[in-house]
Amino acid sequence: MDDVADKDGGQQRHFSDMEKEDSGEYLESPVSDGTIEENFEEQLGFEEGARKSGAIETGQEIEDFSDISKYEIVEVTGDDKCGRKVIVISACKFPSNKIFDHNKFFRYLMYTLDKYVEIDYSLVYFHFGLSSKNKPPMSWLWQTYKAFDRKYKKNLKALYLVHPTGFIKVLWQLFRPAISVKFGKKVMYVNYLDELKQYLRFDQLYIPQQVIEHDKKILEKNSKLPSSQSSTFHTPLENQQFKVTLQFIKDHNNGDPIPPVVRRCIEYLQSPDVLETEGLFRRSANTRDRKSVV
Repeated sequence: MDDVADKDGGQQRHFSDMEKEDSGEYLESPVSDGTIEENFEEQLGFEEGARKSGAIETGQEIEDFSDISKYEIVEVTGDDKCGRKVIVISACKFPSNKIFDHNKFFRYLMYTLDKYVEIDYSLVYFHFGLSSKNKPPMSWLWQTYKAFDRKYKKNLKALYLVHPTGFIKVLWQLFRPAISVKFGKKVMYVNYLDELKQYLRFDQLYIPQQVIEHDKKILEKNSKLPSSQSSTFHTPLENQQFKVTLQFIKDHNNGDPIPPVVRRCIEYLQSPDVLETEGLFRRSANTRDRKSVV
């Protein structure tokens, strides 16, 4: 941890210079070597850290986040095409570091995520607008990532990094030893807003006007490039679950759009006493609670 913090000062100027450039080249999605799994805090011998629940219970009342929420940095904007909640984080909304409490923002972020992480969800991060004036310190970024335990990573199904620059690529390489292959496959670099349409319900997505204008400039700048999809992801499935469309299932299943394996599972669960079977359903315990017992 100390080594990472030491890198902050030496690399800060380098990162700031990189943020001034609008990268026009396509970035490929990162995949780590998987040397450390998602519970890497235990693997490295780190202590749990100072992660706090978003709704900060002081024994009296919940912490007031109105001074953070007013910036609209974090927004919950409908569902993606798979029915998962979409949470948007916009870097252009970050105010100056001189007036912004990043530690309180972290607690607010956890407070927001805690409402949705028990089910599948997707994250969209609009990178445009991050600069040396509003960029969080590297030590804060590392502490934030370390605080995201398995509870948050397990049900995160996709992380879309929109308009990535060289800064994102360097940051990924820095964190790579602590990122598992499984998590790396959830990350997608998106170079143009239009590419989000195949994954998200675009009409429900909240996109800051600054990001829209930036996207137009990139399109104009790269208008001479071949018109092909430039976003990169892990190997995509032709369809979400069974590699065939629902129409195909219906046509080959006597008109029933429900896949046979799903229907059989439902019929089994409706059998007497099945739901009493121990271990059939499992909900992971909170890491902090588990460690307090062990």
